[in-house]
Amino acid sequence: MLPPSLQARENVITSHNRALEALVAEPAPVGPVVTLDDADVVAAARDSAAKAGRSDLYFDYFRFRTAIDKVRRTAAGRLDIPAGTYHLYPPPGFPNNGGIIDMRELSHVVVDGHGALLLFSYVGRADAPLAGIHPRSGIHVTGGQGVVVRNLTMDWDETLAVPVTVSADGAGGTQQLHVDPRYPIDSGATLPIRAVFPFKVGTRTYYPSREMGPAESVVWRRWYNGGRRPYVCAPPAAGASAADCFRYTGRQTYALGPSQRFDPFPAEPGNFLATARDNAFAAILIDGVATDVRIENVTIWSSPGAGIVVINGGPGIRIAGNHIVRKPDALLRPGEAPRLISTLSDGIDINSAGGGVVIENNEVANQADDGLNIVASLRPAQVTGADSVTAKGGAVGTYFRAGGKVDIYAAKGNALLATDIAITSVAPAATPGFYALTLGGLAQPLPQGVPLLLRVHDFGSTNFIVRNNYFHDNMERGIVVHGQDGLVAGNRIERTAESGIQAVYDNVTGNPEGAAVSNLIIRDNVIRDVCLHWFAPEGRSVALPAAIAVYFGRRTDFRGNDFMPGNVLARHIAITGNTVQNVPGPGIFVSQAQDVTIAGNTLTATGRHPFGVPALDNRSIVVEESSDFHVEGNTADHESFVSMEH
Repeated sequence: MLPPSLQARENVITSHNRALEALVAEPAPVGPVVTLDDADVVAAARDSAAKAGRSDLYFDYFRFRTAIDKVRRTAAGRLDIPAGTYHLYPPPGFPNNGGIIDMRELSHVVVDGHGALLLFSYVGRADAPLAGIHPRSGIHVTGGQGVVVRNLTMDWDETLAVPVTVSADGAGGTQQLHVDPRYPIDSGATLPIRAVFPFKVGTRTYYPSREMGPAESVVWRRWYNGGRRPYVCAPPAAGASAADCFRYTGRQTYALGPSQRFDPFPAEPGNFLATARDNAFAAILIDGVATDVRIENVTIWSSPGAGIVVINGGPGIRIAGNHIVRKPDALLRPGEAPRLISTLSDGIDINSAGGGVVIENNEVANQADDGLNIVASLRPAQVTGADSVTAKGGAVGTYFRAGGKVDIYAAKGNALLATDIAITSVAPAATPGFYALTLGGLAQPLPQGVPLLLRVHDFGSTNFIVRNNYFHDNMERGIVVHGQDGLVAGNRIERTAESGIQAVYDNVTGNPEGAAVSNLIIRDNVIRDVCLHWFAPEGRSVALPAAIAVYFGRRTDFRGNDFMPGNVLARHIAITGNTVQNVPGPGIFVSQAQDVTIAGNTLTATGRHPFGVPALDNRSIVVEESSDFHVEGNTADHESFVSMEH
């Protein structure tokens, strides 16, 4: 039983969800129905493809483009995609940074795939390479209202992740990557490798650090700590490699850049995976303040980046009944090599959405990153007066608006300085992308010369519900949440490299993903076999070695060097009725929180790994530097550790 205040909060969240169901209900049929087989659509698509020089290659791309244009022109309420396989290949002149299927400014339209398979390309072909064409997504829903996309499968008709063996037999001892011959590299349209990481090729699973030998463990720790890292590079454009990145030299071989080395050389050089990871890409992208959008019963087998991404979309987003998984072996074409992972980045990423987000009944697996990350980005700001700041804007021009509200944090020290502060005026600043804001209702003048971080209420990813999903076999975390007013319930999370559920205040320089969490309920989840990438306090990523973790993301160990005593970074948290099994660290860890309830949880085989940190070793539940907390009615195989002082 939750305390009355938290039970009331849960009632508000769930009632909001029921309202959201009505808000994003299927639009009533309005206007005509458009199909890809309409005679005028087919004729126009053939003509456009011929003018582009490749009727065979570009026809399906122009069918979708022409059909969507017809939907806009006729105010149709439905776009039907007949069952079948479609090859979506963008031609020269494709608008850079757009979506291959561009659903821009549609209103109250159901797009029904009827089980169709959509095949996209990212690298391209030797006779028509896509270098210089940089789509941001396969399907792009931007602006507009009431768009439903359902009943289709998306895949990339090319290899985006390949097993490689590291060798040092190149000229001058230059280390090289040799690609498994089952995954042929087209010398005319080469795979742009951007990330390499340990991977158990035989079992097609990430390589848990606790199973690594000393050499692999040392190199992997260096990657996490930002030291010498042969693992990641960022070429300037798709299809091109930077001079110090992975350069294709022919015969299935890539050379490492002159300053890239595996040091020490891995004892198991054949257990690595190389990918074309593009963090700016999504199979489905929802942005531009698109509202009341539903993605339902969509299967995504691969993506050069993430699966489904929402950036400044909403309010009103429902992602339900989807499968973001690698292509099953039973569905491989003759001669097609087994898929190793699904998306090359997060499965689902909600970035600074307008609220009202429901994610339910999805399967999300085999990602090269998190299963789900709900981001409430903090905007860097500099004080310019007693009530004024210059702040970095967001992805839309209306990110800041007069009448909107912000919370204000100190960038150094992370103290919450003020909440619910009104923006009274907005004007472009001298620096492009920045805005001059005047703030009203401050109890005291802003501190001069102090860098700040602003949480913008309009895009705070608030009022989110994550329920009845299955996250498994992810290379990072299962569920990550930032922001306020959330319910995470009834999910199953298994075999993730890091935490199963993480709620974190994250102000990492250059990537401040989230403000302090509040009004968060985590209940009735089942979490097994997580945190398998943990090795020691000095060799960690942002994630704690706990199945459920609520804490400050800048801590680099548990000995106090990044600890900010006195700050409250989480408020009104309930963790109840969860089942946790087989975790090297604690089952539940909460730090720097106020008003916390941890009750009715069952935790077995937790706290088993000796980290050499008394607060973690042999503990099932840890609460530290917190106030007004209630820990009761839990079943655990180790004692709880509750500390009011660090």
